[in-house]
Amino acid sequence: MLSQLNATFTKANLYGEEVLLSKAANDHIGVVPTSGNGKPDIIPLSRLHLAFKRGQLTFPFDVPKELPEAANQTPAQRLAQDMMMQYVHRMMQQEHKSSRRIAQSVINEVSREYEDTHPPSVSTLLRAVKRFTEYGNVAHLARKRPQRFDDAAEDLFTEIIADVYLKIGGASVAEAWIEYKKTAQKRFKGKVKYFSRSTFYKKVKQLHRLIVIEAREGVKAARQEARTVQHSLLTSKILQRVEMDAVHINVGLKNEKGQIVTQVILYTLIDCYSRCILGHYLQEKKIHRVKGYKDESKASILQSLIHALSPKPSMSFVNGQFHWSMYGIGELNVMDASGKYCSHDISGFICAAGGDPQITEAGAGYRKPYIERFFGTLRTQCLSIIPGYVGKMKEAKYYDYPVEQHACLTVKQFDALISNYIVTRYHQQPHKGLGMKTPQQVWDESLHNSTAILKVHDIDRLLRKNIKPIPRTLQGHQGIQINNVFYNSDALKDLFDFMKDTGNGNNPEVECVYTALENHHIWVKHPYTGELIVARPKDSPFEDETFDAEDQIEGSKHEFGFNHPLIAAKRAERDEHFEALAENKRNNPLNTEAIKSQTNMFQTQSKTDSAPTIGSISDNLEIGLNQAVTRFDDDEEFEGGELYGK
Repeated sequence: MLSQLNATFTKANLYGEEVLLSKAANDHIGVVPTSGNGKPDIIPLSRLHLAFKRGQLTFPFDVPKELPEAANQTPAQRLAQDMMMQYVHRMMQQEHKSSRRIAQSVINEVSREYEDTHPPSVSTLLRAVKRFTEYGNVAHLARKRPQRFDDAAEDLFTEIIADVYLKIGGASVAEAWIEYKKTAQKRFKGKVKYFSRSTFYKKVKQLHRLIVIEAREGVKAARQEARTVQHSLLTSKILQRVEMDAVHINVGLKNEKGQIVTQVILYTLIDCYSRCILGHYLQEKKIHRVKGYKDESKASILQSLIHALSPKPSMSFVNGQFHWSMYGIGELNVMDASGKYCSHDISGFICAAGGDPQITEAGAGYRKPYIERFFGTLRTQCLSIIPGYVGKMKEAKYYDYPVEQHACLTVKQFDALISNYIVTRYHQQPHKGLGMKTPQQVWDESLHNSTAILKVHDIDRLLRKNIKPIPRTLQGHQGIQINNVFYNSDALKDLFDFMKDTGNGNNPEVECVYTALENHHIWVKHPYTGELIVARPKDSPFEDETFDAEDQIEGSKHEFGFNHPLIAAKRAERDEHFEALAENKRNNPLNTEAIKSQTNMFQTQSKTDSAPTIGSISDNLEIGLNQAVTRFDDDEEFEGGELYGK
């Protein structure tokens, strides 16, 4: 159509009316009726494009097939109405036609598709949908003007509500309205217009529900009400909303160093529309007989994000029958304010990948219902049948043996079983929230029917772009020292020689890009050219925590379940170990004679209201210890309250 607008004034036919079109500034077109009846208008080019596609703007004068219903409308009004109909038709295709969030999503999509520079507001679109539903057109969308009242009526409403309604055991809305009416008639004496009954009720409904509940029922009731979800989280496509969180799991595992891991952290991301898991990462938290523990870290969160952003061609199960085909970054990424999720590095990485982070309040799991629900399903369907899992802390005390005695799987095998469960079980079972479809079906259908394209990201570029450079001193040909590790390369040595000759004789200072996620190399920024120089550790103490494909999908030839060969073998190994412990306990019973005599002595002394002497206590303790030492070896443990040998 733009080729027709080369002349200053181009003749055209717009809705059966002869007009002259002329280019204006900022993608606008001037429309001048040749009849002289109407006024010239400046119309966005996108609306003329739409009229041209529908045959209502023609060159030369061909009468369009469809004439407008309202003959008294100007061309500008008709163009605006046609553009509005595009929004209305798209909104009518949605399931929830009165949702403001869906309306905002439709406005964003249609304005982007038709390049509309003047999209309607959410309220205007909802009124247009309502009128189209009732009358079949969107003409004459009159704006409803609110009723005006005097400030005295507003002040009296605030006064009555505060004194009568907003208090413990306060009056009802009807009683508050009667009090308001009596006071208004007495105070204003017909000189000031006060609220009607319907307006008064409407004003009360506009009060914040938590403020009303706290004033009328107390803080505890308001806190409980705040945890109640008042509306569903509506999504219309995949990757529109992604929730991420971490769950701490009490499980006995063995790591590569032969240590017993008693607690791990699983970081997970879920797509709310399809309920598909985009990625996860497993981190060791607590090791038996090692002081301290590793809490949630930014490096592990970034690792889970990288797993969610990256394609997973090697993650296939049951001889290629099931594949982990889900990946990508969400438009809205929801996380809580606890741990390291709220750090600037995580938010910056998400923004660099093209997403928008949203941080909810800490301890409010109901703000992320999809990921919390998945963790509950994971515990009941997956972890409960994996040998070594002992449940939550309050459940672990009911087991006969402490968690370290349950260790039979390795960390890699545990991670592989979780991946197997996600791909072969969770993604393939019907979901009530998806209309009894599987997450895999919803993902495939959405990807096939929409224009969404799964983008493959350059992870190294995202990391370099997100991490803030840190200053470090270039220490000769030894390189740069970070965390007691020297990083160096030939290019870095050349940089040192160059800066040493041009400097003042001291070791030069440079900027480095370093992250604990990729501690096997750093990037050094050239101070003159801006080039990033890669330097690797001279004697690296780091161990590569990434899994090989064959290790990560161990047991992939079988579907996850109670009779999975790996689970069955490890369960038998654990039961055999427990039988050996029980047999050892039976052969070496606990000698309680010294403990009983000590208890009887304290009970006797307490009846006579006299404390036992230090000599009597030491003698009894020495006898009891000598008897107990003969029962145990030096290597036997007293863990979890179990006073028997292994």
